[in-house]
Amino acid sequence: MDEIVLRDLLQSNPDDQGAAEALARILTNGQRWDELVQLLLDRIESAPQGNPSLYRRLAETLDTKLHQPSEPLIVVLDG
Repeated sequence: MDEIVLRDLLQSNPDDQGAAEALARILTNGQRWDELVQLLLDRIESAPQGNPSLYRRLAETLDTKLHQPSEPLIVVLDG
């Protein structure tokens, strides 16, 4: 699916897990780590209850891809 379509779907329905995962794959394949981090933060913010897998994925991306190991702790504490 096209990235623009996925972003439109998520804008109208932030809980669309399929669209979010498809967009995450596009961003990961393109090594667009900053955009992936923002997508994960948006998903964490819109989740009614904490989703540990989203926090874990965010922490891994920040640590291994953006080399910001201290950021995950700040995000979890602020979240």
